[in-house]
Amino acid sequence: MTDARGPDRGSATDLDLAEAFGSLLVAARNAKSFRFERAVIDSRQAAAGDLFFALRGERSDGHTFLPQAFAAGAAGAVVERPSEAPGAAALFHVTDALGALQRLAARRRQQSGVRVIGVTGSVGKTTAKELIAHVLSSRFKVLKSPANLNTEIGIPLTLLELSDKHERAVLEMAMYVPGDIALLAKLARPSVGVVTNIGPVHLERIGWMGGIVAAKAELVEALPPGKCAGCPDTRAVGPVWPVPAVRRPRGGRGKPRPGRYRFHPGCGG
Repeated sequence: MTDARGPDRGSATDLDLAEAFGSLLVAARNAKSFRFERAVIDSRQAAAGDLFFALRGERSDGHTFLPQAFAAGAAGAVVERPSEAPGAAALFHVTDALGALQRLAARRRQQSGVRVIGVTGSVGKTTAKELIAHVLSSRFKVLKSPANLNTEIGIPLTLLELSDKHERAVLEMAMYVPGDIALLAKLARPSVGVVTNIGPVHLERIGWMGGIVAAKAELVEALPPGKCAGCPDTRAVGPVWPVPAVRRPRGGRGKPRPGRYRFHPGCGG
């Protein structure tokens, strides 16, 4: 991955934030010709020229740390409520800061000609991502997910690191509930998918193996026609995996709608 402040940076800063945020934007200040170096969500990582997204979490609220982000040099912030900022700083008031981050990342991905490889699985995602990125780096300029930034927050932050010099991006995609990988794939638009394996991880939340299979299959289902998917050995379950509906009916009542998903013919077997 390139240094966030190295010479490969630059294209992402040309994004029109107001246009990217679209209907989420309530108001903006000092937004004209605004350029940013990086998107950050942690005020401790903020530096000169960064755009700080004040995300609200279960344990903390990014709005609390706006003064620290601006003190560290952040050039602007994306907030969900009226907030104070230095006179020269840009301020974007939106209805959903996380949604705004995701929209901005999707716009950057849309502008990039990079080929994306998505990696998921119950275990081994990070190792597979590292190995794939290492092999590809012998021929291409590669961007990869740093550490385990593999969620609805981490994937957008990684996509915003894309520069015009990148030729491949290897992105690790995690899930907490069904639908998560579908969202990540919608943002990243992979043309290659790798599913390392599927096991009873998150079974306590999802409740059944069919739901886990369906959730991991979201990556494969998101691939464009004719593109490649590398999947686990399917001999134990046959070439066609039963994929019940991703979500059970509300309240857990009634039967889920059955479905079947056929993986790439070169997978498994």
